[in-house]
Amino acid sequence: MLESFSFSILFIINSLVIGPIYEEFIYRFIFINNNWQVKVKLAAVILSSLIFTFSHGVSVDGNIAMLVQFLMLGIGLGIIYIRTNNIFYCICTHFFYNSFVLLMSLV
Repeated sequence: MLESFSFSILFIINSLVIGPIYEEFIYRFIFINNNWQVKVKLAAVILSSLIFTFSHGVSVDGNIAMLVQFLMLGIGLGIIYIRTNNIFYCICTHFFYNSFVLLMSLV
């Protein structure tokens, strides 16, 4: 999937720093309120994960396996946020996920 991308320094900074911070604040911090009841939080996690998934749909050209992967990542990050109530852990997890994908695409 990433073969068509140019690995410029701007792309790497965006993928590893700006993207995780921006996306975690949008999809987790703003979207999920830890003061809500459990059922509402779970619905918010699923909804935010679906939006997260489809916002990445263009970058994977509709590849279903990658979309499922993004959905699972979104749900996992939502659970991390609910359990820790700390967006920093989500940003770090997102950073390491993107780092892993980037490194695997270079191999």
